[in-house]
Amino acid sequence: MIILMIHSSFFSFSTREKAIESAEENPLHDFKGENVLVVFTAVEEGDDEKVVGKAVTQIVEDARKVHPDLIVLYPYAHLSDRLAKPGVAVSMLKEMENMITKEMKVIRAPFGWYKSFTVSCYGHPLSELSRRIRSEDLEEIRKSEEVKYCEKFGFPTSPHATFMRRAVISWLKNNAREMTVETEGNGSPVQGEFSVTYSQQRGKLIPCLNESPTITVNYGGEFNVEIPQSFKDSSNTLP
Repeated sequence: MIILMIHSSFFSFSTREKAIESAEENPLHDFKGENVLVVFTAVEEGDDEKVVGKAVTQIVEDARKVHPDLIVLYPYAHLSDRLAKPGVAVSMLKEMENMITKEMKVIRAPFGWYKSFTVSCYGHPLSELSRRIRSEDLEEIRKSEEVKYCEKFGFPTSPHATFMRRAVISWLKNNAREMTVETEGNGSPVQGEFSVTYSQQRGKLIPCLNESPTITVNYGGEFNVEIPQSFKDSSNTLP
């Protein structure tokens, strides 16, 4: 699950039309409010009750730091490219709403609708926060300075982690200067060009760093440079 929290001096939304056939019926069509913590939420494949509990704990913890009058749970599919099925997502969002209600005032924007919205961010240090919630315990991974840096600036995470994508391209450029980087993704490179493909890693994942460490390089030509078999940061070695 990925959540993006915006502490807003003003927030409003209005439903326009159904985006999917299974859109929620009889939804809350319009809302306007001040001093609102908007929680843009993407429920992902594999999310479970443990993820819901962790997400609610995080939302309530962060909300208590900024003191909103209301929390708005807002389904936002654009935060992830591996979304849970609509029925699962709605169920989890409802459960989150029910759990948050026990701690704070909350409403939930409807799932499966195109909506217009207006958000006015306060702009204080805690007014914009992003979180990636998983069921497995990531504390077994040593928190390197690099990971702390990613968390500090709230980098969004994805199956194609930005850090690893850029690191691979930079390494190839530095070690094969005569090449021209043309594509990133599946392709059929010609002489002097190469393409880079990324595959989803299984097992323990470190946000920003190794979410997609399985990398395939296709090069149109000879490439006589030894490819490293692992990536190291200041605390971890990742195959």
